[in-house]
Amino acid sequence: MLTPRGVHRQATESDSNLNEIVFLRVKHIEAAMPCRLIYPSGSTGPEIDGQSRQWLVAARSVVEVPSIAIAEHSNRAGPGAERRCGGNPEPRKRGNMSSMILDTAEKIFTRNANVLSPGTFDVVHWTEVEASGFTLALLAEEAGGFGLSAGDATSILRVSAKHASRLPLAETMLANWLLADSGLPIANGVTTIALVDALPSENCRSVVATRVPWARASGAVVVVALDGRIGSFDSPRIVAHGMNFAGEARDDIELVWSEEISKAKAPRRFETYLALCALLRVIGLAGSAEAALKLSVEYANDRVQFGRPIGRNQVIQHQLAIMASHVAASTAAADMAATAFPLVLTDEDRFKTIVASAKIRAGEAAGICASIAHQVHGAIGITEEYRLHNLTKQLWSWRDEYGNEAFWSEVLADQMLSMKTPSPWQFLSREAVHVD
Repeated sequence: MLTPRGVHRQATESDSNLNEIVFLRVKHIEAAMPCRLIYPSGSTGPEIDGQSRQWLVAARSVVEVPSIAIAEHSNRAGPGAERRCGGNPEPRKRGNMSSMILDTAEKIFTRNANVLSPGTFDVVHWTEVEASGFTLALLAEEAGGFGLSAGDATSILRVSAKHASRLPLAETMLANWLLADSGLPIANGVTTIALVDALPSENCRSVVATRVPWARASGAVVVVALDGRIGSFDSPRIVAHGMNFAGEARDDIELVWSEEISKAKAPRRFETYLALCALLRVIGLAGSAEAALKLSVEYANDRVQFGRPIGRNQVIQHQLAIMASHVAASTAAADMAATAFPLVLTDEDRFKTIVASAKIRAGEAAGICASIAHQVHGAIGITEEYRLHNLTKQLWSWRDEYGNEAFWSEVLADQMLSMKTPSPWQFLSREAVHVD
């Protein structure tokens, strides 16, 4: 198994500042890579092709240390990286725009920190988010958006995840992009996404889509079918209410055929749409892990036991250093996947490969980070009033949504066997983690 490598400096009693220890362990983290190729127990491997229902199964299913590490990682991309992902070629101007966007997002999500019960939609918070234009962040200017790079647009989702906002922002943002990409009219308000076998038709007038994110709050659902069509359905009927472990609505809905339905031939393959949905979860996982690390470091420095902060104990320092390394790797994976977003239009296979690598790495980091965070906090981490459990529930939930590590590892294995690369190592170290 490949893991990020760091500086193996052992913390000592003379280290008075835990933040310094974490920084030293994380500063030289190298680029994240997919960690393993796994087949489910009893399986001989998947049949992943255009017809396979494996895709549909997956669809249903701070210390600012990480930012320091990833800043160094991002520099390796070289000149022109922003141009390749559609960003502004003027670094200073783009930097100012990025800073403004992040500052605005931070203020909005901090002001409206989640206090509602699980499954509840915060209308007031959503109104402010929508008024800010965040739901159109992925769209080009000619389509009514701001012309942001994918990195800037998805950074908003990372901030939302850090505050466990429990809003359908990611789904609405991507749904609007899917509609624009398909030539369909952009919907107003909350819009979500459903992946199904087929759209309803005259021969099959009703289709049930399961575990659709925030369907109860949505005015429209963008439905992508395995048979190569895409459509927009207004006000779907809720068949059953549900939630994921993070307290986000996951509802079953009925889609009914009508001649007025806006539909078109999908311009992308079904597995590409699944990878786009997985990309949203990678971004959310990175933001949640980073926030959990910050909370854990602060708690370790503040919690005094036996006359000194628990963060002075070497075992705590070591565990937090491990957590920080995985947060750095998860953030690198998210940055890599966001940078690859323009490949959706030019090289769907390459985009799928990069997102698969990112989802594997972010998923592995999610389990480790959640475990260490709760070990550091002890009982307080699961109390209703404390923020940690909201973050770790997101890690556990999003890790499995739109394909877990096992599923995407199978995808990578299938691609590696079908591509003409000199060796598996070249595929894993170049094709799966390098954005041209």
